[in-house]
Amino acid sequence: YAYQEEMLGTGHAVMQAESYLKGKEGKVLILYGDVPIIRPETLRNLIKKSIENKEYATLLTAIYDNPTGYGRIIKNNKIIIREEKDASKSEKLIKEVNSGLFVINKEALDMAIDKIENNNNQKEYYITDIVSILSENKKVSTCLFKK
Repeated sequence: YAYQEEMLGTGHAVMQAESYLKGKEGKVLILYGDVPIIRPETLRNLIKKSIENKEYATLLTAIYDNPTGYGRIIKNNKIIIREEKDASKSEKLIKEVNSGLFVINKEALDMAIDKIENNNNQKEYYITDIVSILSENKKVSTCLFKK
């Protein structure tokens, strides 16, 4: 187990596991600790999509009528996750949200984790920043959660 002594964000939490992932290859499944009751088939489908479509990062998203509190999924030329506290008024109208479940190629994770910064309203290192970093020039996709 990796322990995050200082709570400096989700990206920082993943940084604490770097030594455990050294020398590993393949896909890394990242789940927020406060995501309730995830079905095994949801995780299997997310991983399968990522592998079959040769995606560097795949994130599970959901549509909520009231997305307050969730990071919004912004899609234009790339995919960006804008955390609620950093979102503009127009971004807060977006109903597609981040679920906190990611599948990321280990090699891509290694490259991107060093590029995240804490220049946001919470002064935290967001794991969600990896999505926008990778979508600059790598295949990144979403997988919409289906009930």
